[in-house]
Amino acid sequence: MDVRNTGVPAPGLWLMGVRLAEMSGLTVLEVAEDESLRVLGPEGGMYLFPTRHGMADFLASGEPHSLDDGMDGVDVTSVEPGYLADFDLLGDPDVDEDDAARIWTECLLVVEACGIEDPQSFEDALARVTALTTCRDDFEQPGYEERDYWMGRDIQPVRLTLPSGSGVTLVAMDDLRARDTSAHPFLGGYGQVVLFRDPAALLAHIRADGTEEIRESMWWPGDAPHCEPVLSVDVRTVDARDRTSDAFDFLCGLARVLTNRYRDLRPGKTNSDRQIRQETERIERLLREVNGKVTWR
Repeated sequence: MDVRNTGVPAPGLWLMGVRLAEMSGLTVLEVAEDESLRVLGPEGGMYLFPTRHGMADFLASGEPHSLDDGMDGVDVTSVEPGYLADFDLLGDPDVDEDDAARIWTECLLVVEACGIEDPQSFEDALARVTALTTCRDDFEQPGYEERDYWMGRDIQPVRLTLPSGSGVTLVAMDDLRARDTSAHPFLGGYGQVVLFRDPAALLAHIRADGTEEIRESMWWPGDAPHCEPVLSVDVRTVDARDRTSDAFDFLCGLARVLTNRYRDLRPGKTNSDRQIRQETERIERLLREVNGKVTWR
């Protein structure tokens, strides 16, 4: 997400998590070109939805709301929250100074979007926002909470397509793009990437008893209700001229774990036809190598 120095996101609509002392949920923050803010709700208030699908049903219902003029065609079910306004942590003595400043900045987005001026304290901001907030759980349906299970988690089920086929694995997205070559973003042991032929097989592996140390991690999704991929990437489409693509990121990640030639993929620009040909040949060799070293289950 593009964030300006003022702490205000770039103009547009942003799905946002909000946590109050008495309720929590999702809303939509609208940022105008002049950096004025509005939030999804009744005029002068805010709605919180337990799930993205419940919010989508509300938006499809035709019930009037504050963002009526800007939500047409927006699919909130496929968007990850860009911010979390965690009012419940305001004033927590265990939160360090830097984190406290970040939390307050994100909470101020909601404060301003609700039209609240000059809160006198954290407690005042929380009380005034809470008074203007309504939890809209009346659009929830069985299964909606399960669909949002992977939302905002550090690891995600991802479908990767390689020359030898398509499979699903767990990916730590922050580690995937990390410069630290010791980071291991994929499911599997040291020097290993495990791909499962379908989400049901991955889910069975997650739920099964195992001895891997990783299963003791706080983030291990042992209670996951499903492993339907939140992202699908065809690594075969990697292009030497596009270093910003998901395909390039995932090929780099696979090469870092499975080969000793990760640095063959240099992030610099390829300006000439000759450089593009050379880089394309390197990519093709590396793709063949990682394809042959993936473990299939």
